[in-house]
Amino acid sequence: MIETLRTQRQTFQDVDRAATNGDQLNIDFVGTFANGEKAGEEFSGGTAKGTKLVLGSGRMINGFESGLVGTQKGEECKLSLTFPENYHSEALAGRDVEFKVTVNAVQEPILPALDDTFFASFDVKEGGMEKFRAEVKSNMARELKNAVKNSIRNQIIDGLVGLHKIELPKSLVEGEINTLRQQTLEQYGGSLKNIDTSMLPAELFKEQAERRVTLGLVMNELVQIKNLSVDAAKVRSLVEEMAESYEQPDEVVKWYYSNKEQMQQIESIAMEEAVIETVLEAAKISETVCSYEEALKPVEKAAEKLSEEG
Repeated sequence: MIETLRTQRQTFQDVDRAATNGDQLNIDFVGTFANGEKAGEEFSGGTAKGTKLVLGSGRMINGFESGLVGTQKGEECKLSLTFPENYHSEALAGRDVEFKVTVNAVQEPILPALDDTFFASFDVKEGGMEKFRAEVKSNMARELKNAVKNSIRNQIIDGLVGLHKIELPKSLVEGEINTLRQQTLEQYGGSLKNIDTSMLPAELFKEQAERRVTLGLVMNELVQIKNLSVDAAKVRSLVEEMAESYEQPDEVVKWYYSNKEQMQQIESIAMEEAVIETVLEAAKISETVCSYEEALKPVEKAAEKLSEEG
């Protein structure tokens, strides 16, 4: 992770040698169709001047970056390539093209030193390397905990919704649709401020609304059956957990407890976690060993595999 952070802060300097993976090139290029009625014609989005490209970054279509490995400043080359069949532009999907590329500069990456200046850029102003490593490790542990927690939560929610087929009250579904409409408008901010929520088709939100209503009804039933209640200690723990990533966590905790609306949201989260824990106590659990990177990825494939295995 520390090496990843260094890479994110790397700079580049000019070199007089052939380019290798990891180098940054400054290039001009022109793309044209290689065959068909439009052979030799430039295509939209296929021309650029002075663009910067890190070789091996995967920004360009297959063969573009690898074709520039070994080139030098001032060199011109031609790349005969084919766009993927599933490319987002129908005009280019599966088409053979040719790029004429001019290399303006070759630059190699320079990683920042692991010194006090680098540590301070991540708000570690004392304690040196030892404190920085501890801070990185703490952040990684927190991200891992949240990722695993969310993975389990999503699997349980999918299970609860999938197992219960309920005749949903129309009024609840309509209310949820209106909520989703409003949230959509808020998400896009000022660009949609003059749009009436009713102008957004209900069908866009129906499936999600029905899922949310189903989940709410099932969870409320579990709360009643299991006589669950919000635990003050659990609420406090959630608030402190949310506050620990801030520079002054104590002040953040005070802010939460002084804000009624925020506390209601925290209490809702605490109640949801109580339901999740109740389901887990009765669930058949299988564990999977994986890397840190895999744990932070979406879990759809893992969930599908577990479902297939019963």
